[in-house]
Amino acid sequence: MRREKRPPEQMNQRFVQPRSSQRYGYPFYIARRWMRSAGNMLNGAADALSGRERLPSPFARSPMLPANARFKNLHAGRTAWVIGNGPSLRAHDLSRLGGSVKFAMNGFHKHPQGPIAQPDYYLFADGVFFDGSANCDAFLKRTRATFPDTTFFAPWSAWPAVRRRDLLPADSTHYIAFAGKLHSANLKPIDPTRPLPAITNSAQLAIMLAMYMGCQRICLIGMDHDWLAAIGRETHFYAEKTLADHPVAHGEMAGWRYIDRIRDAMELWSGYERLNALAASMGREIVNCSTGGYLDVFPRASFDDFAIRAAA
Repeated sequence: MRREKRPPEQMNQRFVQPRSSQRYGYPFYIARRWMRSAGNMLNGAADALSGRERLPSPFARSPMLPANARFKNLHAGRTAWVIGNGPSLRAHDLSRLGGSVKFAMNGFHKHPQGPIAQPDYYLFADGVFFDGSANCDAFLKRTRATFPDTTFFAPWSAWPAVRRRDLLPADSTHYIAFAGKLHSANLKPIDPTRPLPAITNSAQLAIMLAMYMGCQRICLIGMDHDWLAAIGRETHFYAEKTLADHPVAHGEMAGWRYIDRIRDAMELWSGYERLNALAASMGREIVNCSTGGYLDVFPRASFDDFAIRAAA
């Protein structure tokens, strides 16, 4: 029996009007869309887990930054050099540091012997380096290019910027959380898996990390700390500003009263005194091998003697 033919406009209605079976299938369509959306979210969360161990843990009693535990006693018994950026750094031959553990910071990549020294660790303790400005991003990328094999430390609050703009290598960048202040906090054993007392400069963080890593002797160079006596001139081994044309981090203290500068130096010196006392209680030694300068908290030592000993 032949089927009755219908006009074309009636034939197209079968494709336009939904069938009753489609109404029953609609909940499955919604469920499928929801599952795909949830799957995409889970994939994103799984990708984020690759760096999650470097971020604060949501559990109060667990270590906030468990990835930092790998550094505990990593360099037990060795000599560490904390390389500041003061003018006296020009007087030292950094190639003589040999195979000792080296910490550098901030603008050290400007040093002509930087590629020779190749610090093991590079520190950025100030969050201003990650404020998103073009000159800060260029500064960090230049540092990364100069020292491709170093391990970086940064404030954990900088993690979103580092990851989003690929400022530092994800696999070799670790983060530090801060709470309280070094000059006034109850100084407990150094543990970077948990918040450390907030420091006044990056050198203090380097000293704490060196102690956590088990370094027996910590030598300081390029730490002149002479800015109270050098108002109006640069106090780095390089002539230019650390961050050129930055509206905030311009390296000038023109708006500071002298008494405010003194108070800032007092907090810095007090922090050093606490670190020196902690090192002594642990049987460690911190010596200042800088040429000249005002940092008299630590005993003075000859760069030549310790450089030769470190290279031996």
